[in-house]
Amino acid sequence: FEQDLLQVNPEEEWDEDALLKRELAKLRTGEDVIAFFAKNGSNTPVKFVYCKRKDIVVETDFRPYDLEVIAELVVGGTAMAPSKLGEHFTISATGVVHVCPGQQSEH
Repeated sequence: FEQDLLQVNPEEEWDEDALLKRELAKLRTGEDVIAFFAKNGSNTPVKFVYCKRKDIVVETDFRPYDLEVIAELVVGGTAMAPSKLGEHFTISATGVVHVCPGQQSEH
């Protein structure tokens, strides 16, 4: 189903909402999200995307800024409340915020 969503029929008309949903469905990594906001800036109804650190497969491959999109919270998803996420990141057109519940934020 997702593959069908990503393919465009040139003869079919797409409204802006459908195009946005199709573009959001392609977001997989933090780099994808940064590219999305670099292209769209603040001229999109999407103001931020939730991400989390990728799971570490090999201990020596630790990359703290290697992020993956939390898909359940992208396209109108409400599968989990942001307050229940634990450590996560939000990426917007203006930057990246690292959220660590239970810890004081920097000033």
